[in-house]
Amino acid sequence: MLNFVKYFFLFFYFSCFVFVGTFAFCKEIFVIPQPARIGGTVTIDDQLLTSENDEGYKFIVSREDCSLFSPSAEQLEGLNKYNWYVINIPIRELPEQPNGATPGEVARIHVYKNSKELTVLSPENGLFTVSNSGATTQLNLTLEKPKPELIINSSQLKFEEQPLKTSSSPSIIAVQNVSKDIKHFHEIKVYGNFYITSNSCGTSINSGSSCQIAIQFSPQKLGKQIGELLIKSDSVESPQIMPLSGIGIIQTGDINGDTQINILDMIITLKICNGIAPNMPIYYEADVNNDGKIAIEEAINILYFNISH
Repeated sequence: MLNFVKYFFLFFYFSCFVFVGTFAFCKEIFVIPQPARIGGTVTIDDQLLTSENDEGYKFIVSREDCSLFSPSAEQLEGLNKYNWYVINIPIRELPEQPNGATPGEVARIHVYKNSKELTVLSPENGLFTVSNSGATTQLNLTLEKPKPELIINSSQLKFEEQPLKTSSSPSIIAVQNVSKDIKHFHEIKVYGNFYITSNSCGTSINSGSSCQIAIQFSPQKLGKQIGELLIKSDSVESPQIMPLSGIGIIQTGDINGDTQINILDMIITLKICNGIAPNMPIYYEADVNNDGKIAIEEAINILYFNISH
């Protein structure tokens, strides 16, 4: 019986301790005020920034003298799915949050692109007034178009018609650093049936210097083909994307599309002329007179080609 009473009071004491401790903990949480929230759209050179092209953008709110709040007031991953930036500004409250903002004080919003700070035109100099705790204020931003740093000598690259499964002569893309600082390349690559054959840009480029990227077109199918050159760097323009295009054709007489005109094409042509279907892909686009048919004219052309070569 005495043990029962003893354990009962121990349990009661422990329960009260947990309850009081939890109550005190919750009290500490709820005294921290809700942040003041700002958010809105971002316009650069009359173009609305969207989540499709916001790579490298960061938004940070500081005091007017550029000292930072604590906790930090920032959005470091570009825009949200609604194409807005949204920042929670901590509100000052002693003793829990002494480095927050005071409602009514002037704060400054900073916008960075690849670590380079951009000029905020509206609101002027990025200055605005912090609202009350829990309030949400729409603050649309207008930014000055940044000065170029890395310039590519062409906006697009078009290749001439190229026979299937062969490679074109290289086309040269020049990249120039017109900034005052060294610029570092993070990635240079191409997509589609295009290939980099040489690249003098390396991992960085000095101020005032130029480098070259050589690209070939090697079509693997017929018709128009598109791709792109992607350059990622620490320049303000990054990522830079150059459209690439070319047309894959089949050489006249290359009936099987293996890039050669030889006896195999002659055999295939003669089989077709005799009503025998070859067990392999046939490119009727390789016909001589553009009638879409493989006939005796193609056999004569193949024979003549092999005699003359």
